[in-house]
Amino acid sequence: MIEKLKSIRAKTQVSIVIHFVGLVLIIYFVLNTVMLNSINILEERYVNEHIRRVESAIELKLTNLSQTASDWAAWTDSYEFMKNGNKKFIEDNITESALSNIKLNAMLFVNTKGENVFGCGMNLDKKEMVPVSQALIEYIKKSPIANNTNPNYRIKGLVLLPKGPMLIATWPILPSSGVGPVRGNLVIGRYLDNSEVSLLSRSLDVELAVERLDRLDPQRSKLYAAITKESPVLVRDLDNDKIEGYSILRDIEGQPVVGVSIKMDREITQIGRQGIKYVIYSLAIASFIFAAVMLLFLEKNILLRLLTLSREVRAIGNSSTFSMRLKSESKQDEIADVTEEINFMLDKLEESQIKIIESEALKKSNVELEKRVQERTSELSIMNESLQAEINERKRMEEELIKSKEKAEAANRSKSEFLANMSHEIRTPINGINGMIELTLLNELPLEQKDNLMIAQSCSQALLGIINDILDFSKMEAGKLAIDKLNFRCQDILDDVIKAHLQVALGKGLDLNYSLSASVPEMVAGDPNRLRQVLNNLLSNAIKFTDCGQVMLSVKSTGIAGDRPELTFSVTDTGIGISAEAMGKLFKPFSQLDGSNTRGYGGTGLGLAISKQLVEMMGGQIWVESEKGKGSTFAFTVSLAAATNALDISDAAALVKSYPAPKMLSVLLVEDDSVNRMVVQKYLHKLKHKVTCAADGQQAIELFTQQRYDVVLMDIQMPVMDGVEAMRRIREVETGRYTPVIALTAHALAGDRERYLAAGMDEYIAKPLQIGELQAKLERVTAFDITMLTSAEESAAGSAAEIEQAKIIEEISCLNQTIDRYTADLTLFESFVNRIKVLASQSGLEEIKTLAFKAELAARRGNMDDAVSYANRIRLIIETYRKTDI
Repeated sequence: MIEKLKSIRAKTQVSIVIHFVGLVLIIYFVLNTVMLNSINILEERYVNEHIRRVESAIELKLTNLSQTASDWAAWTDSYEFMKNGNKKFIEDNITESALSNIKLNAMLFVNTKGENVFGCGMNLDKKEMVPVSQALIEYIKKSPIANNTNPNYRIKGLVLLPKGPMLIATWPILPSSGVGPVRGNLVIGRYLDNSEVSLLSRSLDVELAVERLDRLDPQRSKLYAAITKESPVLVRDLDNDKIEGYSILRDIEGQPVVGVSIKMDREITQIGRQGIKYVIYSLAIASFIFAAVMLLFLEKNILLRLLTLSREVRAIGNSSTFSMRLKSESKQDEIADVTEEINFMLDKLEESQIKIIESEALKKSNVELEKRVQERTSELSIMNESLQAEINERKRMEEELIKSKEKAEAANRSKSEFLANMSHEIRTPINGINGMIELTLLNELPLEQKDNLMIAQSCSQALLGIINDILDFSKMEAGKLAIDKLNFRCQDILDDVIKAHLQVALGKGLDLNYSLSASVPEMVAGDPNRLRQVLNNLLSNAIKFTDCGQVMLSVKSTGIAGDRPELTFSVTDTGIGISAEAMGKLFKPFSQLDGSNTRGYGGTGLGLAISKQLVEMMGGQIWVESEKGKGSTFAFTVSLAAATNALDISDAAALVKSYPAPKMLSVLLVEDDSVNRMVVQKYLHKLKHKVTCAADGQQAIELFTQQRYDVVLMDIQMPVMDGVEAMRRIREVETGRYTPVIALTAHALAGDRERYLAAGMDEYIAKPLQIGELQAKLERVTAFDITMLTSAEESAAGSAAEIEQAKIIEEISCLNQTIDRYTADLTLFESFVNRIKVLASQSGLEEIKTLAFKAELAARRGNMDDAVSYANRIRLIIETYRKTDI
């Protein structure tokens, strides 16, 4: 017990020391934090004040420079010199000593036509005349100074030249009376060079540095980039002894060009820290004295009395009876109370029968413990049953989730089928509407009727655009939209989209322009159709929301990642702009900035959402910068691939020749819808073709067996027999000449074209069709006749003249060797085999012609393996011809 009391004494002493030391440290940190923060604020104000002094000193130099310009410009001799060009004025007045005295590095006399009448420079260090800076002359020519005739037009400010920043001042040249026409303008300048900076440093008693912002290293650039209009001065601690301040000087046009920095000693901080040390030393001494007094007090009044009490308790414990009592304390405090309580306890111990009480308590405890064990066992049993029920419930939930997933997948399939059917059912009547309007517009009509029909045509096209947007959005949600990789020219894309929107822009009185940076590669590889779709969407929105001003489309290269050029497209308008609150609605499906019943602009709210997803699928991102009432800029980046196997325009024109001139065709039109049948029939009559109509596939087979046709236009979804089955029957019954079959259908979802071409169709036209598209497809598939040859006819294919045939065989051989380089590009491959087909047809090489035609069809259907196989067979035949010298 005595040893424990000694330990308490040691702990008490240590505790007192720790508390006082901690108190001193806390006071130190509080003083250090509060005072140093205040000192830092003072130092920042001090640095700001010196920065303002530097800027004021520079402004004063500009004011003095402007005054000097005023004195020279208002001099009658200067006015007469600008009037008659008297050289004696220059010789007498503009000398090395004169310019050196007024400390000028440049002086120019500029007439009102912007011509430099006289100019000279001055090297103030060497005190000799030098030519005036050419950069300063060019700057003046481009500025309003060049053609100024306003007697009140004066400029003073900073200009950044290649040699360094220059302070300049201009003044119109007038007679000393101030009356008369302005003869020109006087421009004088002084470089803000090291000597000027040193002079400012000495006059202001600061360590000053001036540096150009366009030649800084990245670390210094970050410092100046942190300076804003709200915080024009940046203050930074260099170390414990130095502090540094930064500011920016702007040129005459308001652009940041020069950085100003000053270094100062941290005298206030040093004084504050010294004061804190003195305060802490004083507190430490006072705390030490106070702790010693406290320890003496505790030793006398507490610790010694506790030691005495401890000894008496030990003596009672060593005795065999409870009759001994502690001595009563004379003082009335907590220790005296403890003594009385111990005596009271001893009294109770004598009266109690401790052993009996402990025995009864032990029995009671055992009974209580057994009861608790039984209760716990029951609880565990209940918990086990609850856990089993939870497991069963989770299994049931998993089964329900599986069923829900299957229902969702079924609903998704139903949605896709619904969209396909709706697309088919909507496009069919739209085809009739568009066709009848287009046919009617081809006739001579009164102006009012023509305007009404054009409005109806525009509304129909808008409805078709909405349908296409909904289908595109659905394909994106299902992950079925693919991005192609084709070679194309950015110039062609820009020409197409500008031409498409030019009439609408001109109709609103808007300027529609575009710019293409020289850094953009001429040929790139990507998806030109999806890129065109995004640009059409952004241009359409810009024109829609712009009532006056202009719309600008620009393209520039922002770098190359590996071998993939990255291009940035931006569409800028002067329209209504977008508020900050409305920004969050952009790029979200079915979201419009104005959703009220009185909104002034239409749309589905899908255009920007589709554009965003298309841009991201092309490896880019899209964003907008706008301010309400000041117009908007929508910009996006795309990561394109470098063009592979790209041909020069002249080379492509030499290799791939155009199709022969259009001719009258015998056409079999198979269409179950009477309106669409009438529209297509009138289209064909307009194109001077002979038309025979069938209402279903079965009728088409019957007509085909009775008469041969140049081409068949085949609807897909028909009663009795569908278009795909009818096409297969035609292929089974046809002999001799091959008859192209074009799919004419309202199925326009992703993969429909590829599906029908893979089924054997030669071309594909989606409803609603245009007369121009119909004509182009007809010319394409009927450009050359292909005969279905028997083996006997194929062996007689070499009936042409041997010399002419040998030349053509050699040309086909060269083309065939070139094909290997373009197997990755189906479009170019198809063009090359088409050229081989033409040459073979000219020379009577029917076997090569047939194989080339089959290769062309395989490439058009996307079956590259079959296309290459046919090309290899052509190569074998060519080698055989060459070896036999045919």
